[in-house]
Amino acid sequence: MDVKQGNPQKPWAVTLAGYIKCNVPENTKAKLIVRARSQTPDATFHLFLEGKGRHKERLVKLPKQKLSEDWNWFTSEVVIAKNSKPNDIRIILQIGGMQQVIEIDQIALMRMADETDSDE
Repeated sequence: MDVKQGNPQKPWAVTLAGYIKCNVPENTKAKLIVRARSQTPDATFHLFLEGKGRHKERLVKLPKQKLSEDWNWFTSEVVIAKNSKPNDIRIILQIGGMQQVIEIDQIALMRMADETDSDE
């Protein structure tokens, strides 16, 4: 993942960003998952899944997720509405806003079984 450092008072100024290296078929149902925790009181992060239009094409928006000392899962579902080429989709975690330490154990975009798939 790429790391961008900056003024932590601006949430967008401190980010982790990584491209998904695969083609995502049209109308694919997917789930974005992140497992994270923080020992910093009141720690938060913002999580986005972006298409090739970057912030103009945010497919998942999970702003201001609150962390605790325990490991927690943060998830959101999305339907990819068009064919995407490698590097079209990226996961963004904005971790600015205050001085904090955040531990991230897992980040994944998982394809969900289509309803028709489960009937067979």
